[in-house]
Amino acid sequence: MSDDPETARQIEELAADDRPLLVLDVDDVVLEFIRPFPRYLKSRGFGLTLASFRLTGNIAEMASGRLIEQAEVTALLDDFFDAQADWQSITDGAAEALASLGQRAEIVLLTAMPHKHRAVRRAHLDVLGLNYPLLTTEMAKGPAIAK
Repeated sequence: MSDDPETARQIEELAADDRPLLVLDVDDVVLEFIRPFPRYLKSRGFGLTLASFRLTGNIAEMASGRLIEQAEVTALLDDFFDAQADWQSITDGAAEALASLGQRAEIVLLTAMPHKHRAVRRAHLDVLGLNYPLLTTEMAKGPAIAK
């Protein structure tokens, strides 16, 4: 069972399919993230460093150099995900690869983001022609994949 009750609910709504299952992450697999995110941050007066593999502790105000706290990172991510259609494009070759794989496998897209952004992400994926089921999780992806 997924550790996230909302993710578990979304999984229960998936249609039964007897094809092999392919679960794909959205950010930097299906949609670009690491290229547009620094441009987004710059537009808001922030810069991204890569001192570690996490966002908190790696986003700084450009004017002062101050590393921003978790609450500020969360607010920036919320704004980014609200405006994701303006920033995130499909990864080169993803649509064609998914169309080919979708003939032989059930494709489910899984993304770690607040559930409140699910409708915006769903609409963005639909505009891009990526009409595969979408699951959001606010917790670890492993339990969702196991379910």
